[in-house]
Amino acid sequence: MIKIAVVFAGRPYTSDMIECFQEHNRANPSDEEEYQLEVINCSREDLKNFKTDADVVMARGIFGVILERYIHDRPLVEIPFLVSDLTKLVKKCQETFGQMKIGVIAAGNMVEDTVYMGKMGSGKSGSIGELEVQTYLLEDSLNVEKTVEQAVADGCKVIVGGVGANNYAEMLGVNHIYMETSRECFWRALTTAKRMGLLTKMQRERSEKLKRILDASQNGILALDSHRMVDTVNRSACKILGLQEEQLSGLKVQDTPLPMAVKKLLLDHQEYEDEILSFHNSTLAFRKYFIQQGSVNKGCVATFWQVSDITDFEKNIRQKVYSKGHVAKATFEEIVGHSPAILKAIETARLYSPSTSNVLLLGQSGVGKELFAQSIHNASSRRDRPFLAVNCAAIPENLLESEFFGYAAGAFTGAQKGGKAGYFELAHGGSIFLDEIGEMPFSLQAKLLRVLQEREIIRLGDGSVIPIDVRVIAATNRSLEELVSQGRFREDLFFRLDVLRINIPPLGERKEDIPDLVRAYFKSHLLEGGISQEACQALMEYEWNGNVRQLYNICERLSVVCAGREVLEKDVRWVMEDLPTEAPVPHPVSPEGELDERQRIQQALSQCRYNRTQAAAALGMDRSTLWRKMKNYGL
Repeated sequence: MIKIAVVFAGRPYTSDMIECFQEHNRANPSDEEEYQLEVINCSREDLKNFKTDADVVMARGIFGVILERYIHDRPLVEIPFLVSDLTKLVKKCQETFGQMKIGVIAAGNMVEDTVYMGKMGSGKSGSIGELEVQTYLLEDSLNVEKTVEQAVADGCKVIVGGVGANNYAEMLGVNHIYMETSRECFWRALTTAKRMGLLTKMQRERSEKLKRILDASQNGILALDSHRMVDTVNRSACKILGLQEEQLSGLKVQDTPLPMAVKKLLLDHQEYEDEILSFHNSTLAFRKYFIQQGSVNKGCVATFWQVSDITDFEKNIRQKVYSKGHVAKATFEEIVGHSPAILKAIETARLYSPSTSNVLLLGQSGVGKELFAQSIHNASSRRDRPFLAVNCAAIPENLLESEFFGYAAGAFTGAQKGGKAGYFELAHGGSIFLDEIGEMPFSLQAKLLRVLQEREIIRLGDGSVIPIDVRVIAATNRSLEELVSQGRFREDLFFRLDVLRINIPPLGERKEDIPDLVRAYFKSHLLEGGISQEACQALMEYEWNGNVRQLYNICERLSVVCAGREVLEKDVRWVMEDLPTEAPVPHPVSPEGELDERQRIQQALSQCRYNRTQAAAALGMDRSTLWRKMKNYGL
């Protein structure tokens, strides 16, 4: 629906205005829009406070001149007055009053385009046919009476004009005729008004769409026109500044209640990129760009945001993007066992979970340290944040720093475009599980210590400091105290990690949990048949140096061998016939030559502060060979 308002005083411009509008609608059946005509009769004094919800306003003569001063938010269409209309009026005057001088009183926008105005000008005489005609231009809304008196004084016997001129001429007893707009003029004006109304509607829809887009932004946005007046402000800007839209929109910057620091940035002749300023009790980041049309400055646009909001926003983004695949699934309820040893470990872990302090998990390989780490995370306030599990022994040393702390774009050959976030960045707000922490190279330990102390990281190849909030849960199956005494693990890092210690008992110390663990495994894997009590007893006779991991491997073998039937004692003994009865010795006794080589490697590593590249060069061997020998010797 497009609404068109026609404004006049006293009498319509044309006698069949409504009928003409209806006929115009019928003559254009292809119009997709529906149009409505609003007829407004008012006085000249009312125009200063004129209000309407119409999309387009139509007016003629002095009303058009006056309304143009007050209407700025919608188009104004002036109803024309043609040469043929003036000729008909003069002929009507001759027929009605005879051979008399005629005074035409009208606003310039009605007659300035006629050839007669070009010949006669304001206040000058000319002729139309056999009659003398003199024109008088209305300069404003208050000189009608004065103009009529001047025309009479100049010898005009007939006054041709609008409602005001006709009324005053009647008071003076002077002949007068109303300047009625022809049907053709009104038809033309309607065509223009409809076109303008359609354009206005399209512009309004675009403006509403743009407004929604701007309001969707988390940043505050202010746009100024070339007169430094605020013509655009979004919802976030009002929220950040603590102001209402009407306190900003449509006002010059200096007339708004904005703080002086913000006014200064908006009004000066400088662009800004991430300018920092204090506002009330917060810190704002501020940007400002000029809007150029060719070489002409058409205003500027400023964006600003609270630094704390960006930090929270990044937290949420990191959580939603990176927690996919970086989540803790296990809980304490999934840790199977009823032995005093495992119950004590679970109770201790539950007590430590709400804390934000670092946790150190100690236990043999295969006891379920990651199960405890995930359970601690899920029982903490960080449960909805990322959980990253990192095996420190599984990452090549030359990649450790970039993987842990990330790198900037172009940091090294082969680096991803745009850089890459490291493990600590990805775990921001959550927990990071550092498994086999004892295997971390000495060179990286100092950097890890700094992260734990300062709670900030610096990407490889970048100088920017990135604050992080990460809880560290470390785990090892080695004695860190022994590694410290050997100079292979930093003492200060050890004490930084060893805040909340949890000892996870090996399976050999809680054999009474074996039946529960086996049945839980069969149940979770939907294996039918179950296991007999005698079979469980047979499993409890073994030492289980590989702990729960080894037990689950045997359970998988039994599920294949028994193929859905009940597991019996004979099945267990048959499957376990080839298992060693003693724990494997990690460092078998070596010949004297090998002992010498081990000592030489140990000495080279110590002298090179466990930099494997330098140690390999000092020993005259490839780095991969050194790595293999270190594994063999347990270094």
